[in-house]
Amino acid sequence: MFDAVLDNLPDVDDVWEPSAADIAEYLSWSTDHIPDPDDAAPDALSTAMSLHRLSAAAEAQEMEALAAFARETMRTGPGDRGFRGTAISEYVIDEVSCAFSITRRAAELRVALALRLTESLPATLSAWKAGDLDASKVAIIANRTVVLRREQAGLVEDHVLAHAVGKTTGQWRRIVDRAVIAVDPDGANARHEKARQERSVQHVPGPDGMGTIKATLSAEDAVLVYATLSLIARSFPTTDPRTMDQRRADTLVDLITGRVAAPTSETSPAQGNGGADAECIGGRGYGGSSGHTGDPDSDTDRSDAEAGNAPTQSARRPGKPLINLIITAGTVLGLDNQPAELSGYGPIPADLARRIAADGTWRRILTDPVSGTILDYGRTTNRPPAALADYVRARDRVCRFPTCQRPAAQCGIDHKKPYPQGETNPDNLWTLCRRHRRLKDHHTGWTVTGNPNEKVTWTSPTGRRYESCPHRYRDEHPMPASPPERPPVEIPDPTESPPF
Repeated sequence: MFDAVLDNLPDVDDVWEPSAADIAEYLSWSTDHIPDPDDAAPDALSTAMSLHRLSAAAEAQEMEALAAFARETMRTGPGDRGFRGTAISEYVIDEVSCAFSITRRAAELRVALALRLTESLPATLSAWKAGDLDASKVAIIANRTVVLRREQAGLVEDHVLAHAVGKTTGQWRRIVDRAVIAVDPDGANARHEKARQERSVQHVPGPDGMGTIKATLSAEDAVLVYATLSLIARSFPTTDPRTMDQRRADTLVDLITGRVAAPTSETSPAQGNGGADAECIGGRGYGGSSGHTGDPDSDTDRSDAEAGNAPTQSARRPGKPLINLIITAGTVLGLDNQPAELSGYGPIPADLARRIAADGTWRRILTDPVSGTILDYGRTTNRPPAALADYVRARDRVCRFPTCQRPAAQCGIDHKKPYPQGETNPDNLWTLCRRHRRLKDHHTGWTVTGNPNEKVTWTSPTGRRYESCPHRYRDEHPMPASPPERPPVEIPDPTESPPF
């Protein structure tokens, strides 16, 4: 599709400094000659898509040219320390800084990325030149694989590029993170333990009399803290004028300063009435299995203003938040080191997953490593929601709009075909956030076909089709993962006396 266009891009070894008129003429030629992907009549969105891919190709060639320039700029003598310990001059970034009118730090990062792509991630660079990746996705794979050996980075690159098409940056980051953990499970465990030693809390002053408290925590602690704040914030009556963010912030201050006490663990979650009806969007049971009673983005979930402002001796007691840990049976048993997934965070190393799984605070979801099907739900709450709702949330993991990454625990269970015309079963139930339920139901021009238990197709008003499938707990082409290291077996010295 882009061969004709790319043939007209200058070679990286040619000197070419286009004028504004040259660029305008080039772009005019490009937009007139780039065909629509579906061979349909060109429209504004098709033109925008084509230009986006053309821009990606140009950025990739820019990286090639920058890497070539860096390699041509060798160290000048003993006083030149070299760029990051290489034979390239350390002062190459000063000229790049001037040429691009950017800071020296930005120039350093740009040169480092160019060298890494050309030396260690050539397939990523090729995908970028073809317009299949953009700069943000290239940066993700480059940054995430920098901790790996070159051969490991190559394995990750080959694996993830096969899944790049149609992925948002969030979806892409999850795929890359999981592959990085899978290809180097021991390294991932070690990196987590090292990073965990850097946990901290910082105060950052801000403008307009505001400030930021930044807490760097282990993933499970960070997820649990945020889920607890959200659960308490949602427990206030609907008359409270504060937004969810304001209630979370106020709850954090109240708990930390001792104005209120944290909820006790002996109370059960404040959910709806239970059952399928309470789980469906439209009732106050919306969000059931997570302990939520409203859409997290909605400012209409209010609570009693007096309750929020009056000093009390104990916080509202909605119970514990319920957070999912998706883990294979083999990883739980220590038979392998496959990555697990922590709801609200993403892929985590096996050692961390096993530590979380051993804590009864969490709900673990065991999956079969062969079929990827759900084997078991672990639960410690007193008032679990309907098993069907549990299954649908575990199956979908996020909102089923193709690019939405809102966790299923923060979505409602929606009937694809409205009840009672549509049955309440897995083939007609899926998780949708409030925004995309409105998009589906409010005559926006979008249509949905298919079976939520298999694959659904969203068709936009322009006629473009986008697919959404249930979350695959088993990778079709899993990364090779080594089993956990076992302690060495001690062989007794036959000359020594037996210990009995």
